[in-house]
Amino acid sequence: MKLIKLVFTITILMFAVSSWACTCTMTPIESHIKETKNIVIIEVVELLDTPEERIDYYFSKPDQSYRVKVRIITSYKGKLKTGELIDLDSEFSNCDIYFKDKQKYLLFLDKKKYKYSVRHCSYSESIENGDKNIVAIETVLKKDKK
Repeated sequence: MKLIKLVFTITILMFAVSSWACTCTMTPIESHIKETKNIVIIEVVELLDTPEERIDYYFSKPDQSYRVKVRIITSYKGKLKTGELIDLDSEFSNCDIYFKDKQKYLLFLDKKKYKYSVRHCSYSESIENGDKNIVAIETVLKKDKK
């Protein structure tokens, strides 16, 4: 009987955890490059969520933020200029990036009305992990110019 309860509890917990996860079906990066209007490398210059919001949203991650002010380091595609400061908005979902202060990111951005936000299920990520994606972006954009 204890074994049945244990198996039941583990099964319930597995479903509960998976329902909180962000699930994406990734398409090839080439399609994201062509569809996305703004592809940039940024550096976070300010966390915009209040300390209380950070604790409420991410529980044990008070040093991270959904909403941030960023400086454009490199603009691969779009009208954003190197050195420009912009605010990134969030839908506060578990598919959004939790940004760390002073970190750099490769971002695929959407602009809705006057607000920029990170495109969900794109190849946006910390720059530390983005080398192969940067090469792909440069290759695709070079082909498109020809």
